[in-house]
Amino acid sequence: MGDIDGTINVGYCYHYGIGIDKDGHEAFIYYQKAAEMGDAVGMCNVGVCYEDGTGVEKDEKKAFEYFKKSAEMGHASGMYYVGEFYRKGIVVEKNIDIAFEWYLKSAITEQDNTTTKKKGFFRWIHLKILKR
Repeated sequence: MGDIDGTINVGYCYHYGIGIDKDGHEAFIYYQKAAEMGDAVGMCNVGVCYEDGTGVEKDEKKAFEYFKKSAEMGHASGMYYVGEFYRKGIVVEKNIDIAFEWYLKSAITEQDNTTTKKKGFFRWIHLKILKR
């Protein structure tokens, strides 16, 4: 198993029960394999599993670490999640200015993930206008 996209897709199928029974633990295993191969999407998905306890014990600190790695590799969703952690003060000191920066990065990244870019943009606008 050396194909990153295939590994993530299998994890996705297990995560959401697409063509196979839903199995959070198997999803986590496949996402973890992709992360170990250095894939930003895999890292972000591992972060999601740790954040909500899908297939693994919930651990917000590990979630943040994986989101941060993904974000630093240029992944828009990872950037968005890092912004969320700063906005809410989850395992990091609450800091709206840093959250704002991550939302902006998420919104303007060249990665083609329109949903995440829209979320990042609207969070950015919300913070810019309301400063919350």
